[in-house]
Amino acid sequence: MKKIAAYLIPVLACFAVGISASFFQASSIAEWYPTLTKPALTPPNIVFPIAWSVLYLCMGLSLGRLIVRRQHKGIIRLWILQLIANFLWSILFF
Repeated sequence: MKKIAAYLIPVLACFAVGISASFFQASSIAEWYPTLTKPALTPPNIVFPIAWSVLYLCMGLSLGRLIVRRQHKGIIRLWILQLIANFLWSILFF
């Protein structure tokens, strides 16, 4: 059970950050982003939530793996810092 929690908690934390950031930027994505002139190679809008979901899943699983292997000394702080930076970047960009 501890092993499952070591993976599940970081994954859920990543998705919680992603969902909360989406609430802050929802109006910008709906109003501002569509008005931008985008290059022809810009992927369709459906690609972004899929890609971010995969990224958040991988970020959470990577921390879970470090916790299970007991190689997380100092890494958790760095992981939290990058998660905060990810949250802030989304809000500042949009």
